[in-house]
Amino acid sequence: MGDKMNKRFFLLLLLFFLLIFQGDINKIYANQVRNIGEHKKDLEDNQVVTAMVHSDIWYENIFLLAKKFNSMAHKNFTIQVGLSGSSSVLQYNFPEWYNDKFSPDLFYEDLNKDELKDIIVVLISGSGTGLSTKDIHILHQKVDPYQRFEEVSVDPISSVVKRLVKFEKEGEMAIITIGKKTYKVDVSKFDYNPKTYFPKPFTGGVEEYRIEKGILYGTTVVYISPSGSIGELEIEYLWDGTKYSPNKIEFRPQRPSPSE
Repeated sequence: MGDKMNKRFFLLLLLFFLLIFQGDINKIYANQVRNIGEHKKDLEDNQVVTAMVHSDIWYENIFLLAKKFNSMAHKNFTIQVGLSGSSSVLQYNFPEWYNDKFSPDLFYEDLNKDELKDIIVVLISGSGTGLSTKDIHILHQKVDPYQRFEEVSVDPISSVVKRLVKFEKEGEMAIITIGKKTYKVDVSKFDYNPKTYFPKPFTGGVEEYRIEKGILYGTTVVYISPSGSIGELEIEYLWDGTKYSPNKIEFRPQRPSPSE
């Protein structure tokens, strides 16, 4: 009977301390979010949170901090792993990073299949009417024996397309060649003004990076005129041991709008 009472008392005591500990962690997290987003002096001197990944594990909370450059742009980025005040918080500063407008994308996923999550940051390098170009930065997680993150190279969308995709136009046919595969699009089926057609299809105005099931993809819109798109190129990336390089490129044609 006495042993059962002691065990019950011990379990209740353990539960009590766990509740207190969790409460303290929640308070630290709340203070962290409040403090790093608060302006203490002025916009140029202080960093604000531009994106974050919240985790139930406090040391896996990822904060993307930056300084305001003007009303919409940010520069001088810092990646913070963990909550401030912790002895194991990690910070990485990137003074050259720049985000032109809107919010950056931040991901925390295992991309190189080593069972360690990596930090992926997608910044907007240029924006405007019909323009949205992106910069991507990937930090691999390493444990040797201490946890750290190290930035690795990514072959940019624009560089991949310039090197591996060929564009031509013959009459009303736009021709996209990727390796041994050729795609042909009849641009006359689109309700675009022929007077505005480029001499050949064009990319680079709209780009995007995304992650699906641990795989990095990059896409860019293919235009036949400044406002006329005929599809998009999708690049599947693969870690080759030194950088993220194109593993597969596909053209996904756009369906013409039905005639009224």
